[in-house]
Amino acid sequence: MNAIIFSMQTIQRFFERVWLSMTRPSSYKELLGKPFASGAWYLYWFLFLTSLISIVPASLALFAAAPAAGGFVDELKADVRALFPSELTVTVEDGEVRTNVQEPYYIDMPERWKNAMEKHRNANEDKDKSEEFQHLVAIDTAASAEDYPRYQSLALVTARSIIFRDKNGGYRVQPIGKEVTMMINRQRYQEMTGKVLPYLEYATGFIVAGGIFLLLLAPFAAAGFRLAGYLIYLLVTSVLLFWLGLIMKKKILYADLYKLSFYGLSLPIVYGLVARLVGFPSPYIFTLLFLVWMGGVIRHLPKAKTK
Repeated sequence: MNAIIFSMQTIQRFFERVWLSMTRPSSYKELLGKPFASGAWYLYWFLFLTSLISIVPASLALFAAAPAAGGFVDELKADVRALFPSELTVTVEDGEVRTNVQEPYYIDMPERWKNAMEKHRNANEDKDKSEEFQHLVAIDTAASAEDYPRYQSLALVTARSIIFRDKNGGYRVQPIGKEVTMMINRQRYQEMTGKVLPYLEYATGFIVAGGIFLLLLAPFAAAGFRLAGYLIYLLVTSVLLFWLGLIMKKKILYADLYKLSFYGLSLPIVYGLVARLVGFPSPYIFTLLFLVWMGGVIRHLPKAKTK
């Protein structure tokens, strides 16, 4: 019982310190002389709290998506199984592609995939219209890499290469090695996919596990990485604050300003959290807010004695 009361009191003191650190610059005088570890632990747990707030929406989204994952997996498996045409046989011998069909031959996307790509284009209206593919794969052993755009396909298979779009809007050529010899038809395709598709049944479990990881473990790791970054950040900004203290004729050491800055980051971190949530992050405003706030803190510190 005493341990519970002690824990509650500790939590209460922590949130009181958070409030004072963001609202009352004069309260920083009470922190002078506090050990380095005290300020570092305060900053770590404050970063943990803000990381948790940032992560909760993503975690809840994963939990919400889990029930629908089963239906999505069933649809995906059905689409993948039916993807390879029954009349098509592709033979690769010594790196050269041959088919048993009239070319160019097209393998089209399932309707669900087309709809998903259409939604993606609508959500990114500034994207290049050349991303509008009519087909999934085009096979033309008489074509060359330069012909890729006119096939309006995600991938083009030629006699000795596979061409597909890269992330920069151009296209990439992947040569087929001379050591490659294989044959693929509908039966072999289904044998290969049949070994992989069963693993999709674990998708729901992975989604739930991802949500649990984000909620329970990620905030601790995120707080640790962010703390390390801020420790380095404060090495530089504390120099500016030290010179500001000299100008204001305050009796303050660099080491003390460094430790006070652990608490001084509270308000800028909250600003950063809100700015990210509303989609308006700005590192310059973060630093400006920090320096202005710490200037107010320094103003309330004792003045240096003059002889």
